[in-house]
Amino acid sequence: MSERQQIGSHTGRLASHEKDTGDSRERKTKLTEAIREIGIIATVQLPNEQHLLRVGTALLDGGIHSVELAYTTIRSAGSLIQELKESGLLIGVGAVTRSAQAREGGVLGADFITASVTTPDVVSACEEMKIPCILSGLTPTEVWRAHEMAADFVKITAAEALGGRPTSVPYARRYPTCS
Repeated sequence: MSERQQIGSHTGRLASHEKDTGDSRERKTKLTEAIREIGIIATVQLPNEQHLLRVGTALLDGGIHSVELAYTTIRSAGSLIQELKESGLLIGVGAVTRSAQAREGGVLGADFITASVTTPDVVSACEEMKIPCILSGLTPTEVWRAHEMAADFVKITAAEALGGRPTSVPYARRYPTCS
């Protein structure tokens, strides 16, 4: 079995597991493990949802199994999120800044939430919904705060402003939740 088939079968098992069990803690653990295993989350920003299914198919065809959709895109795309999940993609809602937005993403079926800021109320909302939370940070202080807030992952944003990859690699060594 190819790596792509293995990851695809893993995300497929997540979708069926979600239907088979009510244990949301176990679901969050499996989603977190899947995100870590996949290792790549494509960030997609579209002006509207018209092209979302084609983009999802293209990502899957290219071996990408996890996608972050901007909060502004998903607000009117709830049924499309379910279709994308059924095709084997893990779907996250990104550019979230408030807990209400995180909860809306959860209601629409998001597998994870990515906050564009370091905010404890988004972490709390994700914990209530039992889905992984990815907080964003740039400075060492922001990254540390996100780690201390118990974010499942920390995304280093705009690292090129501080020197690019040479700056972000030490973060990943110090804080295992950084990506």
